[in-house]
Amino acid sequence: METQKISKLITDFLSGRLNSEEEMQLLKWVKETQSNKDFFLKQQALFEQELIQNKDRQSSESWNRLQARIDPD
Repeated sequence: METQKISKLITDFLSGRLNSEEEMQLLKWVKETQSNKDFFLKQQALFEQELIQNKDRQSSESWNRLQARIDPD
């Protein structure tokens, strides 16, 4: 399976957007080889890191908006 397609499946899986057929296809691919499993785990770590960064960024933006409302000067 091509890397771009598998990357999309992984991202959709981690986002909860796969249907059961696609999920089975992905899990079958992950189990085929150790390198597939390693690729999946690397993509998962990157996805989770991005979520943390986005959450931090959103928290910072929310804090800035709150400060601006409290002290508009």
